[in-house]
Amino acid sequence: MNFNRILGELTKLRTSFGPEFSDRKQSLLQTLTKFRKPNIKQLMQYHELLLFMMAYPDSLGVYQTTIKELHRISKVLRTVSLNKNAATRIEETGMAHTSVTVPPSLNGCEWLIDTLGKAVAPVWDSELIEKIGPQLSLFALPSEMDGLTNNNFDALDWMRIKAGDEKNKQPHLLLKWLIISIKTAFPDQQQQDQFWEQLSVSTLVKLNEQGLSRTLNFLETQNPFIQNSSLIRSIDVQSYINQSDCVISQPNALRSNAVINSGRAALLARGRETDPVTYAEKITEVNVGRGLTVYLFTMRPERRLPLENYTGFVAYRNGVPVGYGGGWIFGFRCEIGVNIFETFRGGENYLLFAGIMKAYNAVFNVKRFSVAPYQFGEDNHEGIQTGAYWFYYKLGFRSANKEIAAIAEKEVLKMKKNKNYRSSEKTLLKFTESPLYFNNGQNYSITEPNVLGICISRWITSKFSGDHKAALNYSINYISNKLPAGFAKKWRKEEKQSFKSLAPLIAMTQCLDTMNEQAAIEIAEMMRQKGNDEIKHSVLLQNNYPLISAFKDSAKKYVR
Repeated sequence: MNFNRILGELTKLRTSFGPEFSDRKQSLLQTLTKFRKPNIKQLMQYHELLLFMMAYPDSLGVYQTTIKELHRISKVLRTVSLNKNAATRIEETGMAHTSVTVPPSLNGCEWLIDTLGKAVAPVWDSELIEKIGPQLSLFALPSEMDGLTNNNFDALDWMRIKAGDEKNKQPHLLLKWLIISIKTAFPDQQQQDQFWEQLSVSTLVKLNEQGLSRTLNFLETQNPFIQNSSLIRSIDVQSYINQSDCVISQPNALRSNAVINSGRAALLARGRETDPVTYAEKITEVNVGRGLTVYLFTMRPERRLPLENYTGFVAYRNGVPVGYGGGWIFGFRCEIGVNIFETFRGGENYLLFAGIMKAYNAVFNVKRFSVAPYQFGEDNHEGIQTGAYWFYYKLGFRSANKEIAAIAEKEVLKMKKNKNYRSSEKTLLKFTESPLYFNNGQNYSITEPNVLGICISRWITSKFSGDHKAALNYSINYISNKLPAGFAKKWRKEEKQSFKSLAPLIAMTQCLDTMNEQAAIEIAEMMRQKGNDEIKHSVLLQNNYPLISAFKDSAKKYVR
């Protein structure tokens, strides 16, 4: 038996499905289980193949075998990690018993320490020590100041003393001390984040815990979707995303915690992090079908954006995380960003993307999806190299810029005439001059938050001579005077804060001038829900057509 030959055959069959392939795949898998020591290159290839086959299994037998093999491969990787030369070759892969170096957020670092403890260590270099040295007085009592100038101790020595780890045997304690010190010195959350970001602390994380590496991070399911027919390579997105067959549910606390930890681990193993996953408060589970489940992450109130609803996601197929991203919802518009993990890009890519759109549509009733230029090439060379624009084009996204849309149509004609034709880099860069849009059944438009932000600034300048405090006080009173006495008395702190945050937007429109008390109450409730249930907030905003119309009127008045 030759491991390389069998692995090669199985790799060739990975995207072939149907009864004639299932038995052969299972047979090849069973043969590979008997090999104990494949070389590093083979091991890495086999690892990715197992993950793909778990997401796209031919049979229940294949699904169960891939899980058993991934557990076995985890043990093999543990052995490999003990060999210094071999371990070096698998570092930064995100596989079990390897290490990844990541620059986590402050809260992300807290989660790492709470979850992994000693397996997390700061990565110190001269630049970082130079940055933090002058700041250490912020974390010391006056009586400790002379110690900071003691030539027998440098900044790192002093911090280890403070952290209780002078012998550097538990480096995670220094990180823990640093986080506590920053939070004590800067009570304001924004200042904490800014200080941490300025330091740019990187951490070395050992992925030894089961479920934190790419190898064993999956939400095992009892009823996996069996891929017994060819992969779907194209789809009528319009029809698909409007099918009302999604199953939406709210997982219990135990399940939600498992999903949050799995989502964070899926990103960690790939050196990534997103705010909704890091600051998750609520999980919404959307079962799309064909084994695809999209978990939507709603952030804690203090982390939410002022106008848009930034809801992130991690997508799973048969329990395996296959992609991540987010949706920025405002009214019926959703700007969407999707990243399918490289291991799974040979699968049903278009259906995966459309499935994620379907999940957002099911929860937020989206009438227009948009894609920012970065996703297909602006300041993103990979997007240009891969011709990402055409991926979105095939899904049905089009440029709102008529000139660019016309260029795209000419390119399509060239490709139809010559199958080998490829758009030039210059043309692909031209496409990035405008976002892409997918209108879900109608040509919907809304005043974008970035436009409204400028409108508010000009309103404050023109009406209050730039006095933000006066503008805020006026805005709160403008709305409160239209509401019953004591209306917001029992609101929670977060609800009062969201009301305050949105007040200038409402006051700028002067929309309440022509509304009765009930209409004012509906707007106030929408504002309150921004600090409570952000999904409900989005729905209330969608249904308030007079307010959406007022946004457009304000844009006409203040945008020039």
